[in-house]
Amino acid sequence: MRSFRGSKLLTALAAVTLGTAVSLTAAAPAQAVSGIIVTIGWSALTGSESTKTANAICPAGKFVLGGGADIVGGGNEVRLTAMIPAAPGLPTHSYYAAAMEDGSYAADWTLYTWAICGNPIAGWEVRSNYAAVVPGNSYVHSLAFCTGNKKVVGTGGAVVGGYRFKLIYIIPGGADHITVSTGVAPDENVNATYGAWSYAICADPIGQQVVWAESVSSSINKGLSVACPAGTKVHGTGAKAGSGPGGGSPVVGQLHLNRIGLFGAGALAGVDVAAHEDQTGYAGNWTTTVYAICAP
Repeated sequence: MRSFRGSKLLTALAAVTLGTAVSLTAAAPAQAVSGIIVTIGWSALTGSESTKTANAICPAGKFVLGGGADIVGGGNEVRLTAMIPAAPGLPTHSYYAAAMEDGSYAADWTLYTWAICGNPIAGWEVRSNYAAVVPGNSYVHSLAFCTGNKKVVGTGGAVVGGYRFKLIYIIPGGADHITVSTGVAPDENVNATYGAWSYAICADPIGQQVVWAESVSSSINKGLSVACPAGTKVHGTGAKAGSGPGGGSPVVGQLHLNRIGLFGAGALAGVDVAAHEDQTGYAGNWTTTVYAICAP
């Protein structure tokens, strides 16, 4: 386990749209998760390797609630390709991330990942779903569902297909807050088979809510943050580069997610994201959106 190192704050855009989902309710809501902390892991490789991975491990007796990831030094040519809770072959209560170069990046870079950990929570489980691209579509959308009366606490998503593909959104959503959707898109002018995994960390209701912020529409790289309401802490994260479920600007092959991170006291005050255009750029306007799953 590595303790929290600190989280850089991204420069927020001057104007954003803020929103909040209705808080979850239940006849007998479960008690809030206690003992929440954040741990951090980083890639052993820090040169210009084509792929890097990192895994943040919760201390013994803690459950993983959610997580985040950050590429440091990747410019516009390294993109997030996986954020996975309880990844196969790794400790159950850990959060794994992967990132890949686009094939032409020569500088050094490092990948970091965070695990949000708490004391045992009733009904905890990780649900996943895979979807393959439909021929002719510009991206693939995968949806993971919580079962029974369980609600989403944390999120994850992953690319299948290699370095020419990237995560474009991981979104906690659904009218009842029981789904996580993941979007994967290819670089421009790529015609190949690929897919998306979506992961939902589910548990009995704990009074969680989703808050979000959307950037202004422009044709530049974007950094954006959203804070949890007073009296709540971050449990899970999400982000969108370009559009996805719910509309927004068009999904384009030149966009990717560079960071879905944490900020504030103990790295539990909110979520910040970075979305980049690739090295060829994109002439059109686009937006990015940040999501935080917050609970007492």
